[in-house]
Amino acid sequence: MGVRARIEQSAPNRPPTMGEGDVDAGILWDWFVKSENFLRHKGTPAANMVKTVAYGMTSVHAIRWLAANGPGLPSMEWDTYKDQMRALFLPTDWEYTARMAVLRLKQGSRPFMDFALDAMGRNNLLAGTASFMNDDFLQDAIEAGMDPELAVECHRENTNTIMNFRPWLDEVKRLDEQRRQRFEEIAKEFARLNIRTTVPGRVPFKMAGVVNTTKPAAPQASSSQTSSFIPIPKLTEEERVLLKENGGCFKCRRFFAGHIGPRCPNPPLDGATYKTLTAQDIPKKMSTAASRGASTGRVAAVLTPGSASFVEEELINFDSRVETVAAVLPNVVSAVVDTGSPDYSDDECAPFLCSNLFWNCHLPSASLTSPVPVKGLVDDGSSVVLIKEDLARRLKLPILQASEPFTCQAAFSANNVSLSLSSFVKIRPESIDGRFSSCTLRAFVSPTLVTDLILGLPFLSSNSLVVNHGSKSCIVRLDNATSYDLLHPNAYVPSKPMPRWKSGHVRASEVRAARRRAQPALQDVLLGPEMARGSRGNNVIAAIKEHIEDLNAIETFEAQLKRMDGEMKRKYADLFTTFPIRLITDSF
Repeated sequence: MGVRARIEQSAPNRPPTMGEGDVDAGILWDWFVKSENFLRHKGTPAANMVKTVAYGMTSVHAIRWLAANGPGLPSMEWDTYKDQMRALFLPTDWEYTARMAVLRLKQGSRPFMDFALDAMGRNNLLAGTASFMNDDFLQDAIEAGMDPELAVECHRENTNTIMNFRPWLDEVKRLDEQRRQRFEEIAKEFARLNIRTTVPGRVPFKMAGVVNTTKPAAPQASSSQTSSFIPIPKLTEEERVLLKENGGCFKCRRFFAGHIGPRCPNPPLDGATYKTLTAQDIPKKMSTAASRGASTGRVAAVLTPGSASFVEEELINFDSRVETVAAVLPNVVSAVVDTGSPDYSDDECAPFLCSNLFWNCHLPSASLTSPVPVKGLVDDGSSVVLIKEDLARRLKLPILQASEPFTCQAAFSANNVSLSLSSFVKIRPESIDGRFSSCTLRAFVSPTLVTDLILGLPFLSSNSLVVNHGSKSCIVRLDNATSYDLLHPNAYVPSKPMPRWKSGHVRASEVRAARRRAQPALQDVLLGPEMARGSRGNNVIAAIKEHIEDLNAIETFEAQLKRMDGEMKRKYADLFTTFPIRLITDSF
């Protein structure tokens, strides 16, 4: 489709013009409306309406039409002109196409009045034709395309008893605005509750990164303090070493800050009250830093009323036990630094923080041509498998509904805020190299999960996986002789060594000897006994004999051709007359 034609009108008292380009029903309708407004503004008589505005069309088709119908323009009626313009620019089935566009129109997520105005505008294109819908038909078309929830509310309010079209539009508009206002209030309340529950240390709730919000101590007022800001001196080499070894921040110059300089949330220090850092300052702030570091991780504790059997056709039966689904994800790697204790040596204490076990895998989907790479958290403290809602929709997986919801409760929630999950999908993760494929898992869909995928105990137990946190490995036995590490696929070593040489095995020399013994028999089968046992040199006598036989066959064939030629000439002697060979000499 090319460039659409443009309609321009410099002023209301100037006639409109339409340039070169494609003309559809909408552009033609705009041309008619602007032309009628101009003619009405000028007070043009009906007999002069066509010739007043017709010459404003400058396209090739319009110029040719004017050349053919120029003498009849003074007597042409306006409705006849509109019909001829539609026949000139629009296809023959344009009325059907425009009417079906109105009937197929849907409201979707836009406001009702925008949808209704769109339908009325499309119907106006059919003005003056037999396909134009009056208010009753247009009301039926709009009612058929409105949002299903709004349609139910209109039925509840008995809007079908309103007979006139305009009052019906106003009433439906009022109901739609009330419905949208309720949705906005619910969304605001949900966001408010979500903000209250998404504090540091909660998964699977989505939250922002945790920052150090400890306020710095207020400087003591002194008589020497002035209103001007005094910058702090540069870090000395001793201060830099102390901060680096004790997880400090080079900007706020705090030990065990839990952040680094570019992400420091604290205000700049005042040089008037700043004191040089020494080793004696570390024990004073160690307890405060430890309390801050204990909450820098993102912790999830999901309390469930027991294990469940997730089958679409069966009910989910819960027992009376209470299980815990836990996952700890640090926001910052340096959030907790293992500095030991002043009373104990490092070899007697476990570190504050250990890295989680993530498995780089593929999630195949029947709706996609290739699997989607996913980084899944291997968590043997989780009694369920969880998947993020965005990932499930990206995979286009069918979302199933459990007969009973799965309740998740945050770890350190003072208000006992819980999240109920009832939707789940079926997934089958596999290794990137394709050597391992899990059995089908049922994963609950969480809209606020921090990580894309949490592979809990159902994944580990169903596939007989052995997790070793010391070596950070997740081993599965592919067969009786082969083990595979999901977390270190490149470090794969066979479980059993290759078998060594045994005396009973056939040696290569024996194979070559057997091949030499079988070669004559193979030649007898493929070439025949005579050719296989014949001389390797050229047989001269046989070649001469063969050549003589070929020459004799050629002579016999030539004699046969001459005999057949003579018989043919004798049979058709009247046709094969002998012409004298004489050159033509009298040509000029």
